[in-house]
Amino acid sequence: NLKAFQGCTETELRRNPSFKGGKINITVTIGSSGVVTKATIDRQDINGSDLGSCLKEKAKRIVFPRFEGEPFDVEIPLILAAGA
Repeated sequence: NLKAFQGCTETELRRNPSFKGGKINITVTIGSSGVVTKATIDRQDINGSDLGSCLKEKAKRIVFPRFEGEPFDVEIPLILAAGA
């Protein structure tokens, strides 16, 4: 899944060469089916951007093993940088 996130970052760098990147956390909500039902980013400057939309879309494609119980949140820490 890291390559998918890196693709979003590389697209942003092509669109905005001055993009500095940095650390973010994507919080995903995982349902009992293993499907990600929600994704948010802790940095508002990225959460509402095209980059944020791309990262959240990729996060929602991650499938986890099924489980019994209530949905829960997981934080995915990422460092956004060229070639990382």
